[in-house]
Amino acid sequence: MIARHGVHPQLWVTGGGGPVKSPEEQAQRIEQECARHRPVAEAAAQLGLKVGLYNHGGWFGEPENQLAILEKLALPNVGLVYNFHHGHGEIARFRKLWPKMQPHLIALNINGMVPDGDRLGRGTITIGTGTEESWMLRVVRDSGWHGPVGLVGDRPQLDAEDALRDNLAGLEKLRPTLAPP
Repeated sequence: MIARHGVHPQLWVTGGGGPVKSPEEQAQRIEQECARHRPVAEAAAQLGLKVGLYNHGGWFGEPENQLAILEKLALPNVGLVYNFHHGHGEIARFRKLWPKMQPHLIALNINGMVPDGDRLGRGTITIGTGTEESWMLRVVRDSGWHGPVGLVGDRPQLDAEDALRDNLAGLEKLRPTLAPP
């Protein structure tokens, strides 16, 4: 269907897993993930598609682990999809992580961010209502990265249209803080 209709979606894949207990287990987990994702990535490459490792928590969602998988896979059509809403535990180290992730990013999904938001029931909040997203977005801006940006509207209490409207209004609110220096 993809070839027949000439569409080129990105394929986003995720995983999970608990923490590893040793360097040997880490290496084994990376091998397992490469074995799991290689067939998808190779099939996608034949169709001219990109595959994005999607951070969705657990071992697989840690950027360092995704970068290790990318390095081991060594496939040009595989990159990262980074989601602010799954990165609350990485806020404190975002400035250091971003330059490592940036060359591999195929998409960035943004939303409001607060420390420990995922544990406080504030994992997906409107842009402009958090305390951290403004400086995080300036890090992205200052890096020169240009690529697809998604607005996260994963809030069951809101209709998707309302969530989008709120996020667009939040971005407008943040605009003065995001203007180039």
